[in-house]
Amino acid sequence: LGAEGFRVSASSSAGPLSLRLHDEANNILVASEHHGLINGSARAGVYKDVGVIFTGSSVSQADNTSLYLLGAATTPMQLSLCNLGNVSASVTLAYTFERVLDCTSPPAGCSTYSAGNAQWQVDVWSHWASAHFENSTEAWGAMAESHAEERGVPWSSWPEVWASFVGNSTVVGEEWQPGFRYLDTSQDGYVSEDEFAAGFALSTKNNQDDTVSKVLSDATGVVRSNLWLDGCLAFAVILLAALCCYCRRSPKTRVARSAQLSRPPQVARAGAAPPRGAEKAE
Repeated sequence: LGAEGFRVSASSSAGPLSLRLHDEANNILVASEHHGLINGSARAGVYKDVGVIFTGSSVSQADNTSLYLLGAATTPMQLSLCNLGNVSASVTLAYTFERVLDCTSPPAGCSTYSAGNAQWQVDVWSHWASAHFENSTEAWGAMAESHAEERGVPWSSWPEVWASFVGNSTVVGEEWQPGFRYLDTSQDGYVSEDEFAAGFALSTKNNQDDTVSKVLSDATGVVRSNLWLDGCLAFAVILLAALCCYCRRSPKTRVARSAQLSRPPQVARAGAAPPRGAEKAE
């Protein structure tokens, strides 16, 4: 949608190939060898103000099938390729376009890459692979080595590597593209054996990180508990000292002590004997 001057060419490694262009919104087969508006008999035409040129299906391995849009597509359309041979084949797809008129959001058929979601998918794959193979070398030999080239497993062959996991997984909706993008850390279009091994070990690394986090969390809890106990003990000591100091300086205690130290003078009662020395004075 919105691609102007779109050209696509495809060839198969093992036989003839068919190309189809389908308008899903209106359920119209725009270009196809036998049943399209543009077909093997009428190889050029106009659809919704866009010129379409179609070469038709390839008839041998050496042939290409191609499509050219003159203008910009105004409605989302699905481009599909069908292998007409009897064996599996690799398809080489080449495409160009002049510009995209409106690309404020991911175009139809594309999605924004999320590193977090991709890591989660690879982590699930890593747990599955670790449960089925002793090590990454064994997993590489069983899953990827037959699809690898000199630099590793290319983008075009990764779906077959990922399919061995998807076929045995209970997780729904796995897509191979985010996993490949996450594993291909060098961004050269290949998943090397070292990058494969790093992905294989992801579940082990995450488990170790979880263990370390738990140990640190437990240690922090013990330290906080000890600090709380020390704080309570210090508060109790301070409170006891304050009570003792208060009791010593109580007003009642001071009055009682004054009463004991300074008694009032005694008054002579009538008929009582005079104090000693009074007679001598008379």
